[in-house]
Amino acid sequence: MHRVLSFLTAIVLLTSTGVRSQIVITEIMYNPPESGQDSLEFIELYNNSGSTLNLTDYTFDQGIQFTFPQFLLEPEGYVVICTDTTILENLLGITQAFQFESGALSNGGEDIIILDAQGNIVDVVDYENGGDWPIEANGEGSSLELCDVDRDNADPANWKASESAKGIVINGRELKATPNGENQVSCADHTVMVFSNYFDPDTLTINLGETVEWICVEGNHNVNGTLATFPDNPEGFTSGAPENAPWSYSHTFEIEGNYNYRCDPHFLLGMVGYITVEDNQPIPLIITEIMYNDPGSDSLEFIEIYNGSDVPIQLDGYRMINAIDHLFPDMMIPEQSFLVLARDKGKVDAAFGINSIQWDEGQLNNSGEAIELIDPQGNSIDRVDYESESPWDDRADGTGRSLILCELFADNNAASNWSVSNNSTGVTVSGLDIFANPGGEDECEVIKEIYPLRSIADVTTVDADGLPDSLGVQCALQGIVYGVDLQGGNNIQFTLIDQTGGIGVFSTDNFNYTVTEGDELVLKGSIDQLNGLTRINPDSLKVISSGNTLSPAREITELNESTESEFVVVDAQLNLVDVGQWDDSGSSFNFEVTDGTNNYSVRIDSDTDIAGRPAPTDPFRLFGLGGQFDTSEPYTSGYQLLPRYYDDFDFSVAVDDERLLGLEIIPNPVRGILVVKGWENSFRGKLMDLHGQEIAYTRTGILNLSDLNPGLYVLGISASGGGAIVKKIIKQ
Repeated sequence: MHRVLSFLTAIVLLTSTGVRSQIVITEIMYNPPESGQDSLEFIELYNNSGSTLNLTDYTFDQGIQFTFPQFLLEPEGYVVICTDTTILENLLGITQAFQFESGALSNGGEDIIILDAQGNIVDVVDYENGGDWPIEANGEGSSLELCDVDRDNADPANWKASESAKGIVINGRELKATPNGENQVSCADHTVMVFSNYFDPDTLTINLGETVEWICVEGNHNVNGTLATFPDNPEGFTSGAPENAPWSYSHTFEIEGNYNYRCDPHFLLGMVGYITVEDNQPIPLIITEIMYNDPGSDSLEFIEIYNGSDVPIQLDGYRMINAIDHLFPDMMIPEQSFLVLARDKGKVDAAFGINSIQWDEGQLNNSGEAIELIDPQGNSIDRVDYESESPWDDRADGTGRSLILCELFADNNAASNWSVSNNSTGVTVSGLDIFANPGGEDECEVIKEIYPLRSIADVTTVDADGLPDSLGVQCALQGIVYGVDLQGGNNIQFTLIDQTGGIGVFSTDNFNYTVTEGDELVLKGSIDQLNGLTRINPDSLKVISSGNTLSPAREITELNESTESEFVVVDAQLNLVDVGQWDDSGSSFNFEVTDGTNNYSVRIDSDTDIAGRPAPTDPFRLFGLGGQFDTSEPYTSGYQLLPRYYDDFDFSVAVDDERLLGLEIIPNPVRGILVVKGWENSFRGKLMDLHGQEIAYTRTGILNLSDLNPGLYVLGISASGGGAIVKKIIKQ
């Protein structure tokens, strides 16, 4: 609702001059339909000028961190900045892009700010994940696309969800975007295609204030709805003289009625169109305040309704239903005025000094329910499904405060748009002060959330002694479960990872939850540490979703603070330093591995399926979760790697057989059948995802990958003589 002051100055400068920036943010993929880390996030910039622009040392000021190296952007050219250039190239074919240096785009919306080399603001887009912004871009597969590079990209009305399908399905949602290319969306409410020689559709019925866009794709045509040609039209409109395709023309209809138009060169061939404009604007009656549970006998219950229009509204025949039942008599509610319905008119009027209306029957449920206003025909005019607990403000449940809609025209069925009144009435009931303002506009009280939602990276920084900077801080964290429960019984211990990082989780209360990798959780609790490992000790645990795809492991060459609670892989030929360190009794134990240069400390927990197995004898690369066990301050050592499963040992790393070097994957990228050219009967193949988990197995060198999700995979091929090789596979 409120913007940061420094940004406000920039917006005034951009808008007051009437000049658009030469560099324009034209496309944003802030929440691709991935689970865990969003590897397909990107921002597209466009050079909206007739000259080459030098972007060297241009920077992004918020959300992501990136500074352009020496780079020239050609006139009308695009450039993409993304989370992962490799994935963007493999999946979308974008070969020229820059990668975020750090940070990520917020799924909840934020400001994207571009600064030039001197630190001046070049462009600002304050996108959101709902409201006036297209909700299809919030995890449903579409990017946000600016309809026209010459339109104000600070206005959400000028953005649409991309409709350009890429043929790639992720988590059941098709990816739609046009990075590094012209956007293919229209901000018009209706589109008419212009062909030779007809309009499609040639008849439209639209609402008052809606926009129609004509898009000519072939031939020489125009749109002529002028009053000179059609004097009975309520208003005139025209695209001008006939032009050869391609072109487009838009008109917003502000007067209701019937409109005729034609193509001048071809109207005798039947190239004519008709538009009917109807005034179907909704009645602006809004439920704006609710007192559903006052501290006494609920005699102060009330509902406030606001007429947001510029004219009085006749309420005869309107009815409140569900929570209460009230049929309005022959009465008016004045323009931009409030009306209050009360359970007990006498007590409400006396307490608040107003003139309310006694409702007919019923009372408001203290646990929450639906309040709905319908018109005489039974059409719903407004409905609020309030609740007495989160995400609704539970301070309205018996503490003396009413629920308040923070902005009069905000979506009043969204809990985030409500808070509690901060207007003291001077009335006390059962020892509690009453805060409400029935019959008048109110302001929401802003009180700091006990468990504010934080990213994991925000709470896992440490000081010089390795102690968490956020030690003791209460917060909520949302992320994906990695690994298994390392405790069992009443305790739980696992790793939670979001798109910014990972953190350990430990509690002596298991919350009746079975730790399952891929679950998405919200944890509310406080930050602590044990032996240098930063953890959250949750007070509550909530499962949001299950079966989420894990992010690829990050390749590392050493264990340190940056690998703590991260999913990583040592992508090298590893061997045990001392096979005598391996304990196959089933207990937890530590050992070391080496790549010949670097040694890594590894811990096997007895709760994994690795415990009790014999020591590996072949070389392997190793996946796992970073850990730390340092018993004394400063906590700057004792970093470990904790494999989750036996499959985290990947034995397809050694190349000791010359026959394997000549193998060729055909085709790669692959859509359906994959063939390994040069395959021999003594070979065996295992297809794995980037987490090291087996997807398929082959003895023939042929795999049908038609049903496999698009992405990057590895095919480990081993020979009977002990040699092995890994091939990267791109599935389209």
